[in-house]
Formats: sequence, C-alpha cells, structure tokens
Amino acid sequence: MNRARWYLLLSICFSAILCGNPYALEYALTGRKIHNLQSTTYDLVVGQELVYNFGLSNGDGDLGESNATKTNLFSSEHAYLDLWTDYLSGESAIILFQGAPMREPLNDWKHAKWFGYFRGENYPWIYNFPLGWLYVHESVKDGVWIWHGEKTGADKLGWVWTDSENYPYFYVPSIAEWTFFEKGNNFAQFYDFDEKMWFNANVPYQVTFDTNLNGGGTVAGIGQFYHWHKTQITVLPNPAFTFAGWSGEFYNFPKSFELEVLKNQSIYTNFVPLVSKGTPVAEVMNYAVDVIHAMEGLSEVQKEQSIAELLKYGSSETAGFSVVEK
Repeated sequence: MNRARWYLLLSICFSAILCGNPYALEYALTGRKIHNLQSTTYDLVVGQELVYNFGLSNGDGDLGESNATKTNLFSSEHAYLDLWTDYLSGESAIILFQGAPMREPLNDWKHAKWFGYFRGENYPWIYNFPLGWLYVHESVKDGVWIWHGEKTGADKLGWVWTDSENYPYFYVPSIAEWTFFEKGNNFAQFYDFDEKMWFNANVPYQVTFDTNLNGGGTVAGIGQFYHWHKTQITVLPNPAFTFAGWSGEFYNFPKSFELEVLKNQSIYTNFVPLVSKGTPVAEVMNYAVDVIHAMEGLSEVQKEQSIAELLKYGSSETAGFSVVEK
C-alpha cells in the first residue's frame, strides 16, 4: 500500500468525507492548523501547504506548466489529507526498509517503531543517532544484519544481527556472544555480559607501551582498538638491547601474545643493554638488577639467585633473560 495524499483546492467542499461534519475539516483547511485523527490502525492528517513544498516540481524548479499557471500555483495553498495505516507509520515494520518516511522537511528520515528513527535516503546505508552510519542487509525472514564500523572500512562492532523481536539485543558473531544496546542514551552504549561492564562502541581504547629504558626497543600491535578487537603484541628490541620481560598484568607473558582489548591499557616493557655491544658491564648490571628487583613473580631468594646467575653466566634462567648476545 502506498501513502495516500490528495491535493485539493480550498474551495472544494469536504462534508462527505467527514461524514456530515464539514466545519471541522473546513477549519483544518483554512485555519492554518493540522488536525490528527488517530486510532490503533490509522492516522489521518489534515492540513494545507504551498504546492511547491510537496515536491511537485520536476527537480529543477519547473512544474511543467506555463508561467501564468506556475505563478498561480506558487501563490495558492492546497489542502491535503494524509492517511497513514499502522504499517505506513512504521508501527508494524519488520525490517528497516519498511520504515515510514517522516513529513517534509525531514522526509530523508524514516521510522520503524522497534528500531526508532534513522536516515534512509542512501539505503542500504542508514544513519542512526547515536550509532552512526550503518550498512544493512536484511529480510523479513532472516532479520537484520548490520555492519557497524568506520568510513575507512574498519570495524567497530563489525557485523551484528538483530530483528524486531530481539532488539535492543544484538548477536555478535565475531565473539559468539550477545550484547545489549541501551536505547535512549546519547552514546552508543552496549553491555558486555562476560565482563559485566558497559562500553561505548564508537569510542576506541588506547593500547600504549612504556619502558624502563628509552631507546631499548618498541612494541608492535599497539594503537587504537574498539571493544572486543584483538591485536598481536610483539616486543621488538633494538640491536644493542635485550628484552627482559613485561611488568604488571602481563608479567611472565611470552615475547608475543594476542590481546583482546577491553579497556585502555599501557604495556610496560623492560629492556637491558647487551654487554657484547660495548656497554660497560657495571652499567648493564645496574639496569639488570633494577629489572630483577621489580619482578613481581620472584621471591627475594629468587631475585638474589637471578643476579648471581647473570654475574656468573651472563644469563639467568630464573629471571628469564640474558645480557650477552647469543
């Protein structure tokens, strides 16, 4: 069914339409008001506007009539009746494609009762506040697949699935979990049931690294990442240095590991100069002893044992690093 609109000159009598009550409709047409008659199944809108406001031009301002006719049309006000069924007002829309367009000048926006308001003129790209731009692949039978990401093509939530019955719950196939969207918030607020935490799906976390020794090396895999994204963290010591372990929550992790990003994180990296590269032994041992004393997983006895191993062999199995080039 298409939206029904009739353009009628003010002089026409509408008494038959309103079942013997012409005054109410006449007042709506001449009193510069819009009257809404609503029920559970339809919405009748009565009002008046200039013809041009309804987009009767062919796109370049030409109505396809003579100048005299165009002048008359531009100066005339026409009455209209809008009859919206429950379906056409978006109440029963099952997929977003069925969303009802809003009245001018917001007719680029649509409404589906279960999802809310969205811009749909570039469908299957739609814009929703606060989620942002979304790409939609949907059917009445299979529900709505939505790609949530950046204009550059990078994922935020990536592909998620929902439908009119499950929304605001979304299924996230990349982690095989459900998430919950908090409607009515000014942020793209979702709930991580596993971590028992809320997060903004439009705001990336920062993964950074710090070190005990500037110039000792770098770490690959740091940067900006959205919730649930994974990154491979790998230490890259410079040629004159050796990796002496991570500190903090990543203590005892291997040189390379996968990190699921769930918060802002700073990864602390320890480097020690290599004796074989010409650095004085005393300077090397100063750095090494400081690193060993900061190791959370070693007892005091193990720390002393590590220092002794480094002095005797140049490497410590207990501490897990060497100060001589292998």
